[in-house]
Amino acid sequence: MTVLQSSRLYPTGRILGGSGFEIRRVTADSRDVRNGDVFFAIRGTVTDGHDCIHDAIQAGCAGIVAEREVQASIPVCVVDCSRTAFARACMALAFPNGYPPVSCGITGTNGKTTTTWMLRSIIEQSGVQCGLLGTIQNHNGLESVPATMTTLPADQLATAFQTMAAAGTTHCVLEVSSHALDQRRAAAVPLSAAGLTNITQDHLDYHQTRDAYIESKLQIADLLEPGAPLILNTTNDVCGQMNDRLSCSTPVITCAVGGRPADNTAAVVRQNHRSQNVRITLSHTELDVRLKLIGRHNAENALLAAVMADALRIAPEHIVSGLEQLESVPGRLQRLRTDQPYQVFVDYAHTPDAISHAVSTVRECVPGRVICMFGAGGNRDVSKRPLMGQAAALADVCVVTSDNPRSESPHEIIDQIISGMPATCSPLVEPDRRTAIQLAIQQAQPGDAVLICGKGHESVQIVGTQRHEFNDCLTAEAVLKELSSPRMRYSA
Repeated sequence: MTVLQSSRLYPTGRILGGSGFEIRRVTADSRDVRNGDVFFAIRGTVTDGHDCIHDAIQAGCAGIVAEREVQASIPVCVVDCSRTAFARACMALAFPNGYPPVSCGITGTNGKTTTTWMLRSIIEQSGVQCGLLGTIQNHNGLESVPATMTTLPADQLATAFQTMAAAGTTHCVLEVSSHALDQRRAAAVPLSAAGLTNITQDHLDYHQTRDAYIESKLQIADLLEPGAPLILNTTNDVCGQMNDRLSCSTPVITCAVGGRPADNTAAVVRQNHRSQNVRITLSHTELDVRLKLIGRHNAENALLAAVMADALRIAPEHIVSGLEQLESVPGRLQRLRTDQPYQVFVDYAHTPDAISHAVSTVRECVPGRVICMFGAGGNRDVSKRPLMGQAAALADVCVVTSDNPRSESPHEIIDQIISGMPATCSPLVEPDRRTAIQLAIQQAQPGDAVLICGKGHESVQIVGTQRHEFNDCLTAEAVLKELSSPRMRYSA
């Protein structure tokens, strides 16, 4: 069993009630304390762990790590940030002889998942076993399990890396959410490269202000190893203004699509509903790539992944093959197979910017109309709902429905969405998502495209406190199968 000394792990911490203590097992949940554990008092969004210290002592903990002086019958180590201290302890216990995997972190409002999948594919093409931790799955390099959140808590993150090391995995790509950065979940993960896809509006229910949201994203720079670069997609206006907010010691590499000046650039040469040809110009070479993922936003994702791979000194030919080998990313502008004379796409777009990009991309790929079906999540950022309506109104037909309404009224959420739509837009409204998917597909005519936005890969819908099995792809495929049946063709 690994045993750490509090005085060595936290040399700047102040020890109260003794000279320090041994750390064998840690927890931030007083209900999980076992005899001899060290309890970390963390201030959460709902409860404050400092209020649970007495319960932890009663359960038999041998030491406390806290952010303020507390009266206790056992030693207390006072640190500046309990969250960071907890992350360090978790990783140190998991890897007492040093942290083995080479890790790359990607953050941003949109595009994190796709970019991580692209970068993993590139790394694997270079002959290296690579793990992935993100919104869709947690993969140890050999096998995967479905993910329950974008970035795991610090203790689970350390366990995930242990699993990778046991599987012989030497590299890892991980999505790092703004929540995780604010909560220091990945504070003990040293990054060999970091990427920022873009910053648009989201999660203001948690961060409260746009500036606080931006600052949380920029904390990914704090995870970089000395000399490791932060790659910014300066196609995005906010990312283009980040240099002034960053420490001068952080090496910054820029990349951009569409003619904007940057250290690395890309341009879409041609595109259809199945693929696009992208020319990537790195600082030292030019690459021609046939991407199976369409849309300029995916050209941006591919460029960012290519620049991060280049920072890892991966050969250009492996960058090209890695990008070209990636067939699709579940629920990310995923085109469904159909024998109907129109296209159906499922996308995770649930922000104004993502919906706008998805509608624009699909419009460029089909000769007919774009039919966009979407909703907004309950108990989440209310201010983005009318902006989502405004963005979706770029489509020719809008179907407004429920996403994950949670404890809110689906009808009230829909009303808030519609409030942002121009008077010229007359959306179809159907609160039941399954029926709404059917309604959207029924509007399609030859040459049209149906765009089902919001849930992407997700396999459940949350209504109230209940989680119901629901998948946009499977639901749409069932509707398409029904429309393809002989009975339906005869009745038509």
